[in-house]
Amino acid sequence: MAAGKNGLLNHGERSTMFICFRRFRRLLDLKNVNILVVNLLCLMLNLFFFVMQMNQGFWPVESYFKPVLDEHNKAQMMETLAVFASALQAANVTFMMYGGTLIGAYRHHGPIPWDDDVDMIVNASQKELVRNVLSSLEPNYRTYTDSDGPLQHGQWKFHKTDLPQFLHRPFKWPYIDVFFFQENETHIWDEVAKYSKAYSFAKSDVFPLVPRLFGPMMLPAPCDTQRILEQNYHITLCRSRQFSHMMELPMFSFSTKDVPCSRIAHVFPFVERTYTNGHINETLKIADWELHTITVPAHCANRGSV
Repeated sequence: MAAGKNGLLNHGERSTMFICFRRFRRLLDLKNVNILVVNLLCLMLNLFFFVMQMNQGFWPVESYFKPVLDEHNKAQMMETLAVFASALQAANVTFMMYGGTLIGAYRHHGPIPWDDDVDMIVNASQKELVRNVLSSLEPNYRTYTDSDGPLQHGQWKFHKTDLPQFLHRPFKWPYIDVFFFQENETHIWDEVAKYSKAYSFAKSDVFPLVPRLFGPMMLPAPCDTQRILEQNYHITLCRSRQFSHMMELPMFSFSTKDVPCSRIAHVFPFVERTYTNGHINETLKIADWELHTITVPAHCANRGSV
């Protein structure tokens, strides 16, 4: 576009520029409208997700808690756990069930039905002994330790070697998550810094360890399991998986759910307790169908009656 002789735009040139400017403004306005529409749609979608989660969710409640392990996976996991526990017991290593596994033992007499890993915690003062004991199980089993590289949370992984390899992780599934605890005269605590405050327990609630039923096995557990669990969990609230260990990826928020355990007690086995003469009768039931009953002490031996 050429300017007039005096360097200014003539009337026709100004009109053309004005038209172009108006068209450009319209495009900008249209773009802003489109952006606004997209933002509104995103807001509505997020609101929909929120309302569905606060209400009943996208699917029936039971579908959030659908077990992910098939019979082969279950057998592999329990076999790996049996090998791990036997090896550590033979070496006089202090270890116990922890986290979701302890919840499972207390609430289901076995794994949480929709869980997909096992959590154990070991005395950190015996870490080198544990390393040597588990190394002796090679080549059939492997332990991914802190010497193998950065760990996801600081815990070790123990698994069979003849399993598919993760593409994005140097270990395999199903595995045992192995945590470690530090101690002083009165307490033990998870040695991972971000867990050490919340997961700190009075020794009087932990020791002496007592055997608890976990599937076909009896495994060490804190003597006052209920008090230990209630420090960090709502035992009567069932939480679906927040993390897929079989995929080694977090779950989408819209696929997770917390519900009172009573809402799924007609689908999965839960333990009911009655207290008599310093003992607890634990009955495993699905709805009104009793599977078995065991009796356990009602208190820690070093604390007397409660």
